[in-house]
Amino acid sequence: MTKHSIHVQNIFDALNDKGDGVRGELKLRCARLQDRVVSLARPGDIVAVSYDCPTLFVQYLLDLMHAQDIMIIRYKCQDRQHGNLMADSVFRSLVTDPNWDKCKKLRPSVSPYMKSIAIYKAAEAASLEVSEADWKAAKVVQRINDKSEFYKECEMIGLPIPIYYLAAKADFVDQAMALLDGKYNSLYVRPTRSGGGVGNIIIERHNMKYSFQEKSPVTLGRSDFVSRLHTYLHTGLWESFIITELLDLHASPGTLFHVDAESVRVLCHTYQILNSHRLFQGFLYPIHDERITKHFSFIERSVCLLADAWRKDGFRGYANIDWMVDKDGGCSLAEVNPRQTAVVPPLSLIRSIADWHYAENTFVPSGIGIITKDYVKLQRKMTFDHAYQIFKKAKLLIEQRDFSEGVVITMPPFQGSLINSIGIMAVAQDVSSAHEIYDSALQVLDSPEGELLFEFPR
Repeated sequence: MTKHSIHVQNIFDALNDKGDGVRGELKLRCARLQDRVVSLARPGDIVAVSYDCPTLFVQYLLDLMHAQDIMIIRYKCQDRQHGNLMADSVFRSLVTDPNWDKCKKLRPSVSPYMKSIAIYKAAEAASLEVSEADWKAAKVVQRINDKSEFYKECEMIGLPIPIYYLAAKADFVDQAMALLDGKYNSLYVRPTRSGGGVGNIIIERHNMKYSFQEKSPVTLGRSDFVSRLHTYLHTGLWESFIITELLDLHASPGTLFHVDAESVRVLCHTYQILNSHRLFQGFLYPIHDERITKHFSFIERSVCLLADAWRKDGFRGYANIDWMVDKDGGCSLAEVNPRQTAVVPPLSLIRSIADWHYAENTFVPSGIGIITKDYVKLQRKMTFDHAYQIFKKAKLLIEQRDFSEGVVITMPPFQGSLINSIGIMAVAQDVSSAHEIYDSALQVLDSPEGELLFEFPR
């Protein structure tokens, strides 16, 4: 008997755990990222995408994966200014889809981006069933999705983490200024509950001046700088923050793993591509840098040590631990993302596109190089079909190259007031060849690489 799943990508719950979602430009960016959900489809599944997601893009991915018997249902993001994108609004919109009754009759299990209490409440309100195991897992996610809780767990078992300071919203400005005026010139601030680098800022002191980096550095006098910090607090979604020294990093890898009732399985290590403001842009696989690979065994032991305790508490599904390698070669843990993360859709897509060779018990095929970029900057507005035709004319598409190498469009073009971009994946038989395809893709799009935090490994 076919088991059906309904895939709903609730990235908004990762950014705002209170359940009331996101709005404005962030709402549209979330919807765009959530449309990657198509890559997870398997025969018999239901996939929820926004009305903004081009039908041509959906069909393009389904054709690449040779996916059959997939039901697509859609939800509205409303307009840019009014109404939050959240679990409630998504399911209230989904139940108006013409295929909703057919979907309900399949009695699908709910497969979200992140197991959250908000998404399961909304699913039950829409007459879907949520298992006790899923409710239990959501409560574990609610706990460990807090960076301060993760750091405390690491401290308890002696795992390396940066020196950190925990600041409540009411105390944040005073605490940050005391640290800047004291022993630190540069600080990295992260909301304890967020994702994808959203809300992360870099603050620095330069003699009697201060700088605030979010999207661009601004140098200010003390009173203006303090005012900017207060504005940051009141325009954000967050109630508490982790403050650490801004470390001089060599790399910031991530380790993907999966937890089931019986065990923890480490799936792969990826090199995270970060921009100069330390925001996630994409990933590279596999990693060959010995300054990074020498830590793999330790990281895998650490992952299993932490995740086995979460497994016993009821956590199930994908998760990722981000870690850091500093310029001196030292290693420390940064955070856990108890959800699918940006690595899962591209790797799931690769598993479906072609008959790659898999060694026993591997998640990623052997003999493959992958580079993804979620935000390839476009110089002009274009539709998905326009972008597709550009790659097709250059003979870069993976289906034009016998599915052995090439470009895959992972996210359709998105135009907003602050961003105009497309998501791509370059695939080849090794990283060097994937780089060549990636560079060619940027060239035909007339897209500059942009400033990255680390030199791109080749």
